[in-house]
Amino acid sequence: MTSVQFSEKTLLVSYSLVRRSDQSYFHIEITVYYYSNPKSNLIEIRVTLDNFFAILRDF
Repeated sequence: MTSVQFSEKTLLVSYSLVRRSDQSYFHIEITVYYYSNPKSNLIEIRVTLDNFFAILRDF
């Protein structure tokens, strides 16, 4: 898991890569956990790779 700190916000990123040996197929699953402020509950969202970069731009 990767942690990125932006002022008062913390973004935790978990990712997994699944590859099937019988095909040239792979799937990247990204789960983003973040706190909007230090006392809030952890928020979890599952995103695609494109959406993940959009989140980083807006974060």
